Amino acid sequence: MIQSIPIVLDNESISNILGSISLYCWIVVFLPQIYENYSRGSSEGLSIEFIIIWLIGDIFNVLGSVLQRLIFTAILLAVYYTIADIILLIQCLKYGNHSMDIYKSSPTSPFNEKMKILMIRIFGGYEPVDNTEIQPLLSNTTKTTLQKENIIVKRIKEMLIVCAVIIIGILSWYITYISKPDNHKTPLNDRLKFNITAQFFGYISAVFYLASRLPQIFLNIKNKSTDGISFLFFLLACLGNITFVLSVLSISLDKKYILVNLSWLIGSSGTLFMDFMILCQFFYYGEKKDELLNEVEV
Repeated sequence: MIQSIPIVLDNESISNILGSISLYCWIVVFLPQIYENYSRGSSEGLSIEFIIIWLIGDIFNVLGSVLQRLIFTAILLAVYYTIADIILLIQCLKYGNHSMDIYKSSPTSPFNEKMKILMIRIFGGYEPVDNTEIQPLLSNTTKTTLQKENIIVKRIKEMLIVCAVIIIGILSWYITYISKPDNHKTPLNDRLKFNITAQFFGYISAVFYLASRLPQIFLNIKNKSTDGISFLFFLLACLGNITFVLSVLSISLDKKYILVNLSWLIGSSGTLFMDFMILCQFFYYGEKKDELLNEVEV
């Protein structure tokens, strides 16, 4: 008979569960944006400054995490971030901003100009749009309804992906837990060693993390659109940062422990706030799309 192993949800276990969820969030998080760029053949809408600054922050984060001997989750995430940043940067350099070129030969009548802007806002420049073919096929009201339905379906799929990531993270922790039930605790004293060099790298990375989102936020404001960036990318980034911060804090609220991890807590919580602002931009500029649709109908 197989002996069941009781689950003890102490601070260490809770931290490991949250850390596992965070890990899987960050394993998946870059894939939607990488696919978005690949499928469009363009990095239009994604700020290259955002990626470069984020990459610099991740490099310092790797150095600081290793030197400070942070929890394994933090080190593994830092290395993975860096690799994913490099992939996104390569895409930005390879694709450039070619998706908008297909509209250069479009007619310039007022109505067609509105339609051109509308299609860029809605479809992100996936393919050329022939206005003469669109009008007979669908009424403006039908197009508006279909667009809203497509967004709702897309958001539901994204939430299902998020739920799947959470479940996989918990299952991964459980498999590890039952395989090593008596050897999953790390003494708190081992987490309280203060390394000046590591802390320096940690705070430098936090500064770059906080600065990295600003170019993307300003680019969205300039374009009055979030086209070209993945909603799921930033949604998973928020969840990854939330669970990472909680995984660190759930170990202990001891002042020295918090001080040792402070730079990473600042970096994660700060970028969480920035990513939440970008998520708000998705909804705000989504409403702007509806206003543009209504304007075209008139």
